[in-house]
Amino acid sequence: MGAPGSGMKAADQPAAESLLTAFKNLSAAERRRHASVLNYWLSVRGDKEFPPLHDLDPLELSDAGPNSVLLELISGGHDAEVRHLGEALRDEAWPERIIDAPNPSVLACIAKKLPIVAISRDFLAFEDEYEGPNGKIGCSVTLLPLSAGGAWVDYVYALVSVDGTPAKAAKAESGKKAKAAPEPEPPVVEEIAEEAEAVEEQETVVEAAEEPVAEDVDEPVAEEVDEPVAEVDETVAKTDEDVETISADRQQG
Repeated sequence: MGAPGSGMKAADQPAAESLLTAFKNLSAAERRRHASVLNYWLSVRGDKEFPPLHDLDPLELSDAGPNSVLLELISGGHDAEVRHLGEALRDEAWPERIIDAPNPSVLACIAKKLPIVAISRDFLAFEDEYEGPNGKIGCSVTLLPLSAGGAWVDYVYALVSVDGTPAKAAKAESGKKAKAAPEPEPPVVEEIAEEAEAVEEQETVVEAAEEPVAEDVDEPVAEEVDEPVAEVDETVAKTDEDVETISADRQQG
């Protein structure tokens, strides 16, 4: 992440620079860097209120990675997840949430302005200072709002210029062992843009209507009727049969 590369049109720079009136103590070189970032944001925004995150081209954000921050807002900017923090701005600790950043610090200065950007839905350039280990440290910051879906400010990209003793150098002077610089990370804007596209695809998926499930109706069970069993008493009329036999014998005789 960083400022736009050399592909920016020089003729567009004065328009962006004229909007950075809040910078009173910024050097000319750093002012041009902030103007390049702002100009690119304006070009991507076009006639929209603020640009969607997936419209950003990571190739256009390549020069000022060590001085950039990408924040995902929480609760309207009252907190934010630190999605990317440039190496020049890192202390020995990289907080997951901006609310956990040490105070005073650059992140603490940015945290105070996030609700303003979320409400105004516009860029904000400001200068601030805080007490460092070896005196006051000044910072010049440009905050650019971005959206995941186009309705709300979901992300803020910040470009930061620091004027003072870097925190790492001050810690090294105080006898603390500075951590080795981490390896370069992949473009965070590209990764989060892919996440934003995935969210949009999920939102466009039409949910299948749930078919009503037929309720199981208990069929009446026919009651078994015990059929009466006719008990036949087989009575052998031996006496009658004997009488008939004797009678027949007499007639024949």
